[in-house]
Amino acid sequence: MSEKVVQTSVKRLLDLFNVAVYDTSQPFRAKITPGVPDLICFCEKRGLFFVEVKDEKGKQTPAQSAFECLANKAGIPYILGGVDEVKSFLSQR
Repeated sequence: MSEKVVQTSVKRLLDLFNVAVYDTSQPFRAKITPGVPDLICFCEKRGLFFVEVKDEKGKQTPAQSAFECLANKAGIPYILGGVDEVKSFLSQR
């Protein structure tokens, strides 16, 4: 399954949980700062969190890893993966 297909599935799941999603992915070469995650999410229950969508073969770039580290230091959840990882995060008490 391609990363684009995984991202579509993740966005559908987030919609079911009433999460407002800002998609930073662009179909063209954009001037977005390297490392910024694919999805910036706002949830009444979970607050702000980031999702870096990856398919089963995907790996983080060094810039993405650095962003995750900053998010963790700031106490902002950062989810790396696909539907299963997002579902697990949203299901936590």
